[in-house]
Amino acid sequence: MFAYVRRRILISIPVILGLMTLVFFLMHLLPGDAVTAMLTEYGASAQDQAQLRHNLGLDRPLLVQYADYMEHALRGDFGRSLFSHEAVTSQILTQLPATLQLAFASMLIAIVVGGGLGVVAALRHNSLADRLSMLLSLVGVSMPGFWLGIMLILLFSLRLGWLPAAGSGSLKQLILPAIALSLGSIAVLSRLVRASMLEVLRQDFVITARAKGLHQRTVVAGHALRNALIPVVTFIGMQFGYLLGGAVITETVFARQGIGQLAVGAIQQRDMPLVEGTVIFVGIITVVANLAVDLVYAAIDPRIRVTS
Repeated sequence: MFAYVRRRILISIPVILGLMTLVFFLMHLLPGDAVTAMLTEYGASAQDQAQLRHNLGLDRPLLVQYADYMEHALRGDFGRSLFSHEAVTSQILTQLPATLQLAFASMLIAIVVGGGLGVVAALRHNSLADRLSMLLSLVGVSMPGFWLGIMLILLFSLRLGWLPAAGSGSLKQLILPAIALSLGSIAVLSRLVRASMLEVLRQDFVITARAKGLHQRTVVAGHALRNALIPVVTFIGMQFGYLLGGAVITETVFARQGIGQLAVGAIQQRDMPLVEGTVIFVGIITVVANLAVDLVYAAIDPRIRVTS
């Protein structure tokens, strides 16, 4: 097991380095820069803009900027915001808990609701419950998250007055954003669980367990579900990164604090250090989440440790 963990960690390192490199060069390939965003609206001259670029080190050769950026980033220093002049790392760490809270809450809802729908659909294959659950999953895949967020605000906040429409910090303010963000994951997860359960339920070991007279709950929970979870666990790791990315739109719709709001403001201002920092932090969290999923995957199916 230790050798498997070590291999997975070593594989993750070049992925993170590649992500940092890709983000840096993509940001510098975009037209315009932070100096233009900072000074143009004040009518600054070209000379003033050139002086500010020099002060910020933006006029140095791109490879020199890249080497300097990687040297500091590998030490956890992503520079300072060009507008607030605060350390990028401290700004991100301040907003990160709210985004992680939203992502974990959405994932929990997706696992409980999507997994439950998938299991019910598989156990009642070709029944009305199966068709209804698949219809709901189709609606969930087709419905944009931002539109659902607005509809939830109109219904539960403005019309019924049950839940707050915006803000963060309390459980009530978390419910609507988490539901809006989790809808797509619920739809995909229910279909995946259904397909995986149907495949496992046809296996010989499940038929044998039923032939022994075991209770249906024991067959499903003790035999079928554990084997059906293997592809589902992989999906959950991949979906966690999707939820972090989706938090950008959800946090904007519900006016929540978090990395999403921070990234949107940084993009509008062309604050390159802050944009790079937020994207890289989300990428690192996604890589770590997938690494954790690989370890859970190996714990569920020990054969993975041998073949990987």
